[in-house]
Amino acid sequence: MPIRRLSIKLKVWGDPSGASAGAGAALFGERFDWCSSPAGGPMAPTPAMLLGLLLSVSLHAASASRALLQSSPNTTLTGLVGGTSALSTLLSAVSTAGLADTLAGNGTFTVFAPSNDAFTKDIKSIYCIKDYGFGGKCANASDLLAAQNLGTILLNHVVAGSFPASSLANGTLLKTLGGSVQRVVILPNGTVTVGGAPVVTADVAATNGLAHVMGGVLYRDSQFNVTTVGTYLDTIADLGPQVTSPQSFPEARKALMVQDAQDNVDRFRSYRPIVERPDGGYTYPMPLLFDNTQGNRESYCVPTEQPKWTYPETTNVTRPADNETLAYMSVMELAALIKSKQVTSTELVDLYTARLKEYDNVLEAVVTYTTDLAYQQAALADQLLANGTYLGPLHGIPYGLKDLIAVPPYRTTWGSGAFINQVVPREATVYSKLTAAGAVLVAKLSTGEMATGDEWWGGKTKCPWNIAVGASGSSAGPGAAVAAGMVGFALGTETGGSIIGPAAQNGISGFRPTFGLTSRAYCMALSQTLDKVGPMARTAEDAAVILDVIRGKDGIDTSACNVALQSPFTIDVTNLTVGYLPDTPAAALAIFNETLKMKLVPVAFKNSAPDFSALYEVIRGAEAAAYFDYWMRSGNIENNTAPLQWPVRLRRSRMIPAVEYIQATRVRGVTITEMFAAFSGVDVFLGPATTYTSYGNIVNIPEISIPYAFAPATVPSNYTASTPRKSPQNVGIYGLPYSDSKILAVAMAFQKVNTANRQRPPINLIEPEVLANCSSPYSRCNIPAATVALLSQTGINNPPVQIKTYGMV
Repeated sequence: MPIRRLSIKLKVWGDPSGASAGAGAALFGERFDWCSSPAGGPMAPTPAMLLGLLLSVSLHAASASRALLQSSPNTTLTGLVGGTSALSTLLSAVSTAGLADTLAGNGTFTVFAPSNDAFTKDIKSIYCIKDYGFGGKCANASDLLAAQNLGTILLNHVVAGSFPASSLANGTLLKTLGGSVQRVVILPNGTVTVGGAPVVTADVAATNGLAHVMGGVLYRDSQFNVTTVGTYLDTIADLGPQVTSPQSFPEARKALMVQDAQDNVDRFRSYRPIVERPDGGYTYPMPLLFDNTQGNRESYCVPTEQPKWTYPETTNVTRPADNETLAYMSVMELAALIKSKQVTSTELVDLYTARLKEYDNVLEAVVTYTTDLAYQQAALADQLLANGTYLGPLHGIPYGLKDLIAVPPYRTTWGSGAFINQVVPREATVYSKLTAAGAVLVAKLSTGEMATGDEWWGGKTKCPWNIAVGASGSSAGPGAAVAAGMVGFALGTETGGSIIGPAAQNGISGFRPTFGLTSRAYCMALSQTLDKVGPMARTAEDAAVILDVIRGKDGIDTSACNVALQSPFTIDVTNLTVGYLPDTPAAALAIFNETLKMKLVPVAFKNSAPDFSALYEVIRGAEAAAYFDYWMRSGNIENNTAPLQWPVRLRRSRMIPAVEYIQATRVRGVTITEMFAAFSGVDVFLGPATTYTSYGNIVNIPEISIPYAFAPATVPSNYTASTPRKSPQNVGIYGLPYSDSKILAVAMAFQKVNTANRQRPPINLIEPEVLANCSSPYSRCNIPAATVALLSQTGINNPPVQIKTYGMV
């Protein structure tokens, strides 16, 4: 029989007075920051203290009428549970977790112990992490015992402090040692429930606390604060002006809305555990596909894989006398040298690995060297060629990947201190495709933390043209490494400008493809309807070859499809109509007009939305908050390198109502319609490279950023007057969805008459004024030595130490 509620005494975790009931909780799932015990003193339990009561605490006498748990003086909980058949599942869990011999520590704890019946009833509601975090609901007890998060599941039944049944007032919030927050609810019949589970046997005393036997497993997380909701209703006018008027919106109606909000949160909790892990959005995509074609997506996407493009033969290429020139050759030039056996893939790995190590200390672009893998792949490429097999232009070409792209067994850190040793166990599709094409991975390159900016856990990636500034982000490492001749090419990702921005900052050719043209499978997901993967290279021709390899459907990313694109190498650009926006750089426009003699017509935006950045922030924010929901609510978000960036953004994004997300998406649809009205009369259109990144990503159209000139860089006033630092000047070439080939064709034509993309940055020169600002080694001096130590060579046979399996927290 469930126990009956006999008395009420309000007691809130962290507030023994009860005066601030619920006030420490956070709205809509925000994590708790309480750190004091119910007695008000500090509480810093050791691991033994955290599990002591569950594992080896001696019990004192309780009521002799206990049906499930009979107290026995001087008997540990482990021993007592072992002698109680109704708690055998709990005993198995404790033993399997390796906790049975853990000694009890000092302190006072309360344990909510699920019975066998409780486990049987709730087993399929418990989230079991397995297979490197790619888990799901437990199917049976075997799944539970094999779960990597078994210890956390057990800790979610332990609360620091003594909470007898008489103190469990309706609405009490209990922070468990496993990180969850459980809510006490008193049912109308007087039954006390914790986290939705009834207390069946209460107040079994122990030397350092007490236990309650539960009729359910505490698998829910009940962080919610009705007091804050009431305040929220007083201040948010978007609920209607009557809500903030006491005359027209009495307290009774407000109380009803508060209860409705609580009911909604209960609904959230009922389904959220199904998809909340793993973090990073690798799994469980929305079953809704973004369509920027006005309902014509099926006319572009075809069921069969499309033939690869044919490429013009690059002839009359000879190996240069110096390695510096060799390092800056284009992919197509390097391909000609490899195919003609003037250079081997192994020699190129030697070259690019040496350059990565030489310049990374300044540029801070490398997260992980994949040296062992690179030499294995290079040896295979060389052997295949010796045997008469040539895989295409990427055969044997060394490259780098943005560190959002998974390549096991190497870590994928997302640039975040919170995921510094994370290993994702599945290969990203784009990596698999590059490997099949013979490309050779030499390094995982930096991303701004969580795909934002150019600062990451290992430093701030610098621009090779001007190391006084960052490389821009978030594909900072790929941008800097390509510009510095440290890799043959790289892949980046873009959500709101993360390919185009670094490409422009570093003076390279960066291509953002049409949404859905490339798979994002096993690349960190920030936004399901905004993320793209694209090439970053020295030339538009290289970008076209790389895109041809990585494009197409993979059966994993539901947004990716096969598109019958014309080869850009067969397009006659003189037959294209090219639009230009009013703010297109004049010098670049003159080249299109006077040198290339293209058909130019003026175009202009036709937009109803006053601020595309507002749309972008709402859509990206809501989707990112969903993909990192567990990470935020667990509190591990505080381990981020920059606690005032994504931790703040994700909390803010939890406050975006579903209604406003849908409204932003509807305005996005209006913008797409207006886009077709504005640009349907042209094949491509020109504009500044980085001005319209929010717009370009809201409508998910393709763009390439290419340099057309260089200007003197803006440097600090104390720099040497003759500094060689420069600032790339760029132009953007845009097009409607799936006009990717036309954009690449126009860019290739431009680079045949303009060679700004072939200039080399002065990376061998560092002004004395720069060195004076930092001790040796330059630029790493403000990074902790332990962090710098992680930036070591990591071969395929010696993965990084202290690997944290993906999805574990």
